[in-house]
Amino acid sequence: MTEKKATNKKNYNHKAQKKGRPVNKVNIILVFLIIISLVILGSLYFEFNSNDPEPEPEPPIPQNQPPFPLPTQRIINTHDHIDFMDMLEKWLSSQRQCNVSATIMVGSPNSTFWSQPKGPFTHYLENNELLLDMAQMTNGEIIAFPTINPNDENNLERLKDYLARGARGLNLWTGHHGVLEGSWGALSLYDWLGPLNRTDMYPIYEYCQKNRIPVIWSNNLGIWEIREYLWSILERFPDMIIKIPHFGICFQDYNLPFIEQFLDNYTGVYTCFSWGHPEFVMEKFENISTVRNEAISEFFEKYQDRIMFGTDIVPTINKRKTVEWMRKHTQVYKDVLENENYHVEILNFTPDGIDFIADYRGLNLSKDILEKVYYKNAIKFLSGLAWNEELNETIITRGDGEALKDAWENSDIHIEEKRIRKAYCVGNHWWEGGTTTVLI
Repeated sequence: MTEKKATNKKNYNHKAQKKGRPVNKVNIILVFLIIISLVILGSLYFEFNSNDPEPEPEPPIPQNQPPFPLPTQRIINTHDHIDFMDMLEKWLSSQRQCNVSATIMVGSPNSTFWSQPKGPFTHYLENNELLLDMAQMTNGEIIAFPTINPNDENNLERLKDYLARGARGLNLWTGHHGVLEGSWGALSLYDWLGPLNRTDMYPIYEYCQKNRIPVIWSNNLGIWEIREYLWSILERFPDMIIKIPHFGICFQDYNLPFIEQFLDNYTGVYTCFSWGHPEFVMEKFENISTVRNEAISEFFEKYQDRIMFGTDIVPTINKRKTVEWMRKHTQVYKDVLENENYHVEILNFTPDGIDFIADYRGLNLSKDILEKVYYKNAIKFLSGLAWNEELNETIITRGDGEALKDAWENSDIHIEEKRIRKAYCVGNHWWEGGTTTVLI
């Protein structure tokens, strides 16, 4: 009896399996029909939309207004002053936000930082040491150009010592003439340090010319005697590499022809676009926006191989000089160069608390000119080259200074070691994490 029940159970299961087969076939047919339907719908959709017009191409970018991003960290700020270690990180932060890779800081006396200095030309030796320390701490993000006092003894030995400890050039104040009314400008450094052509400075000029040491030399070309003295020096030392900042301390519009004379006659002369004191910045940007726009544009076009970027913000411990304040101050120098129109909004801009808010017309420089102003001309200047000298480059993988020094020592390049050292420090910041260019 037990065996019969088991047999019946097996027969029941077998019948159930047979009964379920037609159900599976129906499912397969349904899936197949769904797939065919999707294929037909897809083909109809593409056929229906195939006659849509193609989107219109975007209008071409005007040749003189390329919205191009400049290479990250390839701007070299060729002019500023600093005298407070507490401001270093704030300064670097403000510059990095503006894609500035390095700043030339020039050795300066107390009168640069304080409205009522304790002496005519003091504290410059301490400032020189501070800049050398900053250059070492930042691996070249701060470039030191110490200064000297012509009234001191052993200036040539002092300059050689500075260069051996990492200085990249020399800053001179002998042509700096007071330009502001009141306590700040009543002091004329020229009165204490001049004249420019004093013979005890000839060894300095000769050494810088022979060794291609770049010199930043503040000269107010609006003063007749300063122009005459500078002519006499360059006639004696015509191959010096010098930068006359601020378009020849161009606080008056008639200075442009004076700086042009020196640029036309000496290939080693450069200048920089920077205005310094906030009142001058506001005045000059107003002039560029209105009556001087065409003249300054033509100046940039003609001397595009001689002009460098600068700020002359003078970061001090003044409370208004925050990171954001310095960033905006730096950015406005870029805006006037890059844009056809731009907006300025810097609160508490001047020492008197005046806000700098305006809509201005810019210079709208071409990409090629901007790259020269931002870094290419500075590379030549820092390498001790005149504007018309060829800049040869050797690309070496790895960006640290020791690797470059080893590569140079093991190569067939015959050149003074100091020229290599002068190049790679800034080069680390131009090509961080990649290849570095050694200037030869």
